[in-house]
Amino acid sequence: MGQVTIIVLIGIAIGIGPGFVLTRKGRTLPWILSMVMLALVAAWFVFEGRAQDSGWDAIGYGIIAFVMIAPVAVGILVGGLAGLYRRRKAGQTTPHDTAS
Repeated sequence: MGQVTIIVLIGIAIGIGPGFVLTRKGRTLPWILSMVMLALVAAWFVFEGRAQDSGWDAIGYGIIAFVMIAPVAVGILVGGLAGLYRRRKAGQTTPHDTAS
């Protein structure tokens, strides 16, 4: 297994935990905001890379965006979907749904 693959798998593993915990506890807004924030950071790296004059600097920005940031976003998405599934399977409701 290559070193780049290990970095990607670590990024996915880093994202799965927070995504699962946030949605399992019914906190979907921070989950969505974290995905939006990561998408904006990745977009900034892509646009910054396109603005570089030399090719090697642009490649560095692309590597950061697609090898380090994108796997974390995928991990948060997968963990969040798993948390939503487990929450619905357990029949839990959010605190504002149970208030009388």
